[in-house]
Amino acid sequence: MFFSASTVRYDYCPVCDWEDDGTQFSNPTSEGGANKTSLADAQAAILRRIPIEVQDFEGHTRPKSWRPLRLDEIAAANSAKAREHWHSMAIADVSEAYWSRGGA
Repeated sequence: MFFSASTVRYDYCPVCDWEDDGTQFSNPTSEGGANKTSLADAQAAILRRIPIEVQDFEGHTRPKSWRPLRLDEIAAANSAKAREHWHSMAIADVSEAYWSRGGA
């Protein structure tokens, strides 16, 4: 994710074309909304093309604080999605995003 702002502004990542969407950040395995694929699936696809070790790509720098979803986070989101597709409230600021809440 190569976004320039700290707030969720519905910008597009210039590298993977993911739309910054607070609802999908909170529901990372849910498809639909601003993006056709889930955040988890989009991350898997881009990481196959651009490995996590690559911090700079075509003039864009990935924030050092960012990390992809962990398997346990994906499993928890899938469990919540089984009960309700959009199970969590949207975030408004990236400080609320999964990579800002701790855990490596």
